[in-house]
Amino acid sequence: MDTRSDHSETVKKILADFAEIRTRSGGSPLKILFDDERKSYMVLNMGWRGKQIHPQRHRSY
Repeated sequence: MDTRSDHSETVKKILADFAEIRTRSGGSPLKILFDDERKSYMVLNMGWRGKQIHPQRHRSY
């Protein structure tokens, strides 16, 4: 059992589910970008806040 790849897939599933739930509940849409080569991700809030777009988080998994 390769726990490292399991962990990566679990993180992807959780983030995808979170983005879907947030969008359905009326929140601004989220865009989740995955970089499998570097094992990192970025969650972008696709709404506008003032005149700029602000990324929410960037983490490694």
